Amino acid sequence: NSFMVGGFVRDTLLQRETHDMDFATDISLSTLSSLFPHSLVFAKFGTLSYRKDGVDITIAHFRKEGDYQDHRHPLKVEFISSYQEDSIRRDFTINALYVSKDFEIHDPTGYGLADCESRILRFIGEPEKRIQEDPLRIIRALRFQEELSLTMEENTRKAIDSSFPLLKLLSLEKVKMELEKCPSVVQQKVRETLNMV
Repeated sequence: NSFMVGGFVRDTLLQRETHDMDFATDISLSTLSSLFPHSLVFAKFGTLSYRKDGVDITIAHFRKEGDYQDHRHPLKVEFISSYQEDSIRRDFTINALYVSKDFEIHDPTGYGLADCESRILRFIGEPEKRIQEDPLRIIRALRFQEELSLTMEENTRKAIDSSFPLLKLLSLEKVKMELEKCPSVVQQKVRETLNMV
């Protein structure tokens, strides 16, 4: 099974232009590598990437992730055969919509389609836990909210508001790199909250 997933699906439903394409599959990485011999392979995470006709394409094996060791990286990555289980590791419901080769949309979280339609930003699972796993999701959420004109679901908003100090656990370089992708209003909010110059 192979599906288109992530930002391309989300942006298409939100009627936004997009240039990146992500696919999720149960095809082995060795098979994918033989099909796309000039791709960049990240075996640990079961992904490969390449560029075609100006579009950045990433293909990832379905996976689930163990506990996170440093608020950034999972201790263990396990490759699996279920897209439903794969969806659990993703950050927001609007990023966990899977489109089959027949253009059928699968919504394993049960919220993705409705949240796209209502322009709601909602964490998958427990918001506090998802932020503990990777505090950069705070900045990512603020960027999506601003760029996509979304309203944060209440529990998502509360978790983000209370979790800002976790950003201080990350390297300043990581935070700055993520901020570079953000609109100025988000950059200003994060810098003021963290007392960054």
